[in-house]
Amino acid sequence: MIKNILLDCDGVLYPLTELPTKNIVEAMKFVYRNDVGLKPDEQKMISEKTISEEHLGMFNYIKEICYCKNYDFNLFCKNMTKQIDYMKIRKNEQMWQTLQSMTYHYNVGIFTNNSRAHLDKIFKQVFAKDISQVEGQGIKAYDIRSTEHGGYFLPKQDKKGFALFLAKLGMKPEETILLDDTQINIKRAKDAGMQAILITPEKSVINELRKISGTIVRQSKVHE
Repeated sequence: MIKNILLDCDGVLYPLTELPTKNIVEAMKFVYRNDVGLKPDEQKMISEKTISEEHLGMFNYIKEICYCKNYDFNLFCKNMTKQIDYMKIRKNEQMWQTLQSMTYHYNVGIFTNNSRAHLDKIFKQVFAKDISQVEGQGIKAYDIRSTEHGGYFLPKQDKKGFALFLAKLGMKPEETILLDDTQINIKRAKDAGMQAILITPEKSVINELRKISGTIVRQSKVHE
């Protein structure tokens, strides 16, 4: 029986046409070139190091940059958000109402490989609420720091990522479902024993959440 619902952020709470991934990557590059002052030879060395050590994902790369240059990781993340135009992301009141209603039956969380500062910006656009307000109304926010293990991050695409993330939170994989728009994350979730749904333009997150809600309603009627 499902008790925990985890939703990806980018591409699930809003379509990537409103904020393409390349814009986030460009923001990262701007910060490490202009704010951090990373030199090309340092950038090459750090890139080779993270690849050879199999520290996956953009934010392990950023973490390594911060180690190398003695730069604050949280400041790096905040400076990234300053370089991103979030204004094209539209408010989605229907999404908010749907997630709110599900908190009565499930533990609901937004789980991103991005930063808390990024989640805050997305929530303000999609929900018209900051991250503290969203969490205050029963929806948890899990950013990349929630995956930290042994000094590095184990993002969703890491083979051990979901298992360690769920163990840290005390969630059982068989009681947890992931809604994500990336195929590798769906595979990793299923490999960890979770249920998982790939969100696509044809399979919207709202419709999939309603199907899950419908299951609860049917189960309640059976027990009446």
